Amino acid sequence: SVSSFFYTFSHSSIQSIGNSAFEGCNASNFDHVFFNCDSLVTIGDDIFADCANANNFNAAFSSCSLLTTLGDRTFAGCIGMTSFPTDMFSGTNNLSTVGSEMFAGCSNVTSFNSFFSFAGLDTMGDGMFRNCTSAQTFIGTFQFTSLTAIPSGTFDNCTAATNFTNLIRSTSTLQTVSNDLFSDCTLAN
Repeated sequence: SVSSFFYTFSHSSIQSIGNSAFEGCNASNFDHVFFNCDSLVTIGDDIFADCANANNFNAAFSSCSLLTTLGDRTFAGCIGMTSFPTDMFSGTNNLSTVGSEMFAGCSNVTSFNSFFSFAGLDTMGDGMFRNCTSAQTFIGTFQFTSLTAIPSGTFDNCTAATNFTNLIRSTSTLQTVSNDLFSDCTLAN
């Protein structure tokens, strides 16, 4: 079976990726898989969902300068991941919308720090980190974005969370924070 998609689509002129492109795939390495795909605009639902063996998404979408939309459950159920690289979305300044449950069930990831620290992101679906039961820190996760709301269920069952420093720092567009946003985060600072 395939174990690596290292640089597989990088520098290509691909414009969209359909639903479930890699869903349930046994590969472990997605390093730079879509790096510098500067025509890529949209990505469908469940693209990497339930890739249980995945352990490397370094710069997976870096320099995809036209990327605007990620569908639902992009990385949901990637239980082999212990961390996601902060450069995964670097250079994607037009990324404005991410779907529901993006990282739901990534139960071995311990931190989600400085992920979306760019101005483009304005809309995200519910349950982004639902059931990320090992996640302890969310430092600067949404700082400097253009989010208008943090929806319900964003941190549902994030029972290990202890640190939300600078979570939404300098997000001047934020208007709505859902009820019970941190209700499962009993140790939150």
